Amino acid sequence: MDLDEMKRMFLETDKILLTVTMIVSCLHSVFEILAFKNDIAFWNQKESMEGISVKTLWFQLIQSLIILVYLFDNDTSWMILMSSGLGLILEGWKITQASKVTRIEAFPYWTIEDTETYGQSPTKEYDDIAMTYMSWASFPMIGCYTIYSFLYEEHKGLYAFVLNTLVGCIYTFGFINMTPQLYINYRLQSVEHMPGRALFYRFLNTIIDDLFSFIITMP
Repeated sequence: MDLDEMKRMFLETDKILLTVTMIVSCLHSVFEILAFKNDIAFWNQKESMEGISVKTLWFQLIQSLIILVYLFDNDTSWMILMSSGLGLILEGWKITQASKVTRIEAFPYWTIEDTETYGQSPTKEYDDIAMTYMSWASFPMIGCYTIYSFLYEEHKGLYAFVLNTLVGCIYTFGFINMTPQLYINYRLQSVEHMPGRALFYRFLNTIIDDLFSFIITMP
């Protein structure tokens, strides 16, 4: 957070709201650290990818990258940028845990393959089925949102249009990404493959972020 942002926060914010939000901000940091810690611990000890939607992990990585670029482009608070950057690194690390990453001499110098516990289990089949149905629902909605953004929203240029539209699609339709994992859970009749504690702390942070946004400038 830069000096001007701090001045604005202390001068323009009600004292009671400021005090409450400061306490909430500390809780936000604690829950964020706990979420990262439990997420890393879960994936670090994960030996089998059965029950995990690897395709969803790729989508989460792409979404995290787009959101981080958008936050940089909008001069967001460093606290939000740091959290988003760590999230991007974590999503990339998950890919290396969920897939076989091998270095080769020719371009593109790295190959990524499915692990045996994922590729040779029903999980991959369920993942493919869910992604197919998800694409049937998401692509038309993304197309409609793109047309709406082009016709009714103002953009500085082509880059801003593409970036803002992508972020708008993520925030509006991002919940659809849960479909593959939910479908896999349903077919396997189990949720033991998911990082329960990390999801719980992120759920708490979602509530805290709403309070945090009262005093921190957010795009």
